[in-house]
Amino acid sequence: MFEVNDFDVVRISLASPEQIRSWSYGEVTKPETINYRTLKPERDGLFCERIFGPTKDFECFCGKYKRIRYKGVICDKCGVEVAQSKVRRERMGHIELVCPVSHTWFARGVPSRLGLLLDLSPRNLERVLYFSHYIITTIDEEARRETIRQLSEKHSLEIEERQGALEAKIAGEGQVSVEEVNQLRRDWEEEKAQLKEQLHTEIEQLEDLRLRMLLVENQYQELKEKYGQVFEAGMGAEAIYQITKGINLNELRNELLQETRSKSGQRRKKASKQLQAVEAFRRSGSKPEWMILTVLPVLPPE
Repeated sequence: MFEVNDFDVVRISLASPEQIRSWSYGEVTKPETINYRTLKPERDGLFCERIFGPTKDFECFCGKYKRIRYKGVICDKCGVEVAQSKVRRERMGHIELVCPVSHTWFARGVPSRLGLLLDLSPRNLERVLYFSHYIITTIDEEARRETIRQLSEKHSLEIEERQGALEAKIAGEGQVSVEEVNQLRRDWEEEKAQLKEQLHTEIEQLEDLRLRMLLVENQYQELKEKYGQVFEAGMGAEAIYQITKGINLNELRNELLQETRSKSGQRRKKASKQLQAVEAFRRSGSKPEWMILTVLPVLPPE
């Protein structure tokens, strides 16, 4: 017989969504607990007998099967298994979440495991999780290169057209003084410099876009309108879930090993902490996205 204190080691690890579902005896789909008139658990609610087991020993919900001789029988009418009521102390259920949520242990713990893994400060992580800022989740490098090429082509074409229009204007006006021609050319040079500066700013904006970059609302809307084909951004735990799902632990480990050899002591220290978190995930076989809950375990009601 198994003794409660008969063990040598206890290991605690992250549970995957599949593991949580395997523990569960059914999905909780309603927030109700008990019916206020009958005082019986509501079906598919947090106290549901079909999920957690009967409230009375060896008696199903509808009363069709009673007594120990029906032990293990699942009622074809109410779906409740005939068993002892004490099973309600150990059976778990689960809730399929409409959108992912972050667990406070991993987001706000010291140090923040999510922050370490994503190289985000706790403050910036909270800004994303609490829907204050957007975070860039993916960048299409091919689309970025193509957009830069199109911007450069558009700029060159505009310069050529306006240069040609200026020459045509000078030639078409006939008797024009040298001073007026020079003034027109000076004005054009100023405009050309402004156009070049505008192109430089736009290309710089595109090149500055990087994964996990935070954007405020108006900044996001402006960039999305201009370069929506280049990047995707989101907010809340769903955005963090997408990023963690895309983490390659082996590649990240190699990058961090390089950084631990950096000349900067501060950078070495930070990379070492990140490396510890990455190695812990690699050793345990857990995945970073499991820190974000997509399936919520429901504890036994009794």
